[in-house]
Amino acid sequence: MATVAQFVEETQGMAKIDEAKLKAIVAEMQQQPRYYGPDNTKRLAEAEQLYRQGRVHPDPAGIYFVESRRDRDEHGQFKKYRVDDKVCDCPDNTHREIACAHIQATVIQRKMHAPLGNAQRELLAAPKTIDERIATLPLETAQNAQEGAPMTEDVEVYTPEPDAPETILEAPGLRDEDFPPLGMPVAPLGGFHLPARSIKAILLDLSRAVPDECIALLPASNKKPAQDYLHWHTVAAILDTYAPGWTSEIVRIEVIAGKCVTTVRISIPTVEGTVSHEGVGTEDEEKDDFGDAFTNSFAMGFKRAGAMFGIGRQQLYDKDRKTAAFLQAIREEKQQALKELGTVIDARGADRDRLLTWLKTETHATRNADIPLHAIRALTLHLQQQAKEVAHV
Repeated sequence: MATVAQFVEETQGMAKIDEAKLKAIVAEMQQQPRYYGPDNTKRLAEAEQLYRQGRVHPDPAGIYFVESRRDRDEHGQFKKYRVDDKVCDCPDNTHREIACAHIQATVIQRKMHAPLGNAQRELLAAPKTIDERIATLPLETAQNAQEGAPMTEDVEVYTPEPDAPETILEAPGLRDEDFPPLGMPVAPLGGFHLPARSIKAILLDLSRAVPDECIALLPASNKKPAQDYLHWHTVAAILDTYAPGWTSEIVRIEVIAGKCVTTVRISIPTVEGTVSHEGVGTEDEEKDDFGDAFTNSFAMGFKRAGAMFGIGRQQLYDKDRKTAAFLQAIREEKQQALKELGTVIDARGADRDRLLTWLKTETHATRNADIPLHAIRALTLHLQQQAKEVAHV
């Protein structure tokens, strides 16, 4: 697990650049039309320079701030543009055929520092038990607990999950025959069964940024500008991956004002029970140039129902960044709640790490940042009430 110093060194360009790896990443991106095109080669070149000069700065909340090399603010300082889930707030990002240099710089950052490339053996390690994870918590966390420092998010989660590099397919010593085919009997594990997943955990996965390569571009027409979208089968593949057992059904089909209106429901089994969302799709009843009224309206309704679970929501629907602003406010509120919880735990003389591990287990969270705000507040209130009861005894 990286220390704070290692994190700063890796994420702020202090370490020596692996020129061969960087060259390979740039060459790979040149083959992808979302990053590189014959009419626009400058953005990728600019992105490489932004990375080389250490202008890509990860944020603890899982976003990036990329410092411009040219644009300055009213104080004469270089502007910092925010990149969240591969959506940038710079003016250049409005031209969506090719991603802006700031987004491309974060892609280079993630690929350069992706852990799989240098630590494939971790893929083969057996998962640790809760007690083992507690025993191997970072030294900084233990020191903070002893010194009464305010509780913050985990150091190890400051870098967002990287794009999976191609090297995962080249892990030494792994062959196709090492992986048993589906359906092959396996040795029993003492009655162990994978637990059902909570809706919270599923939503976290479904809300992940969709890889740029999966986003299709609808060309501009006389009536509409160019528009990003997801194919229905891409949404189905995401559901297959993160929500196995999902189902979809047509709730109703109507013809309203010359349009076919189809309502689609997606249902996902969770530990809390089945959770469903609906989406509505429309298409002209006389549609005959590509697809037909029913299949097109079904596909739209299906994808919108998926967006209700978070699939592609921030990248494709939150164009004015209002949802992103709300999520950022929640992150800040959660950080303050974690600090307050830390103060209450210290006053009780309790073990911070064990209480946080218990809270993450109860809420199916993998990081402090994923613990629901209401759970943090509930535990804080419970500990405060216990303290009052003890004081009255």
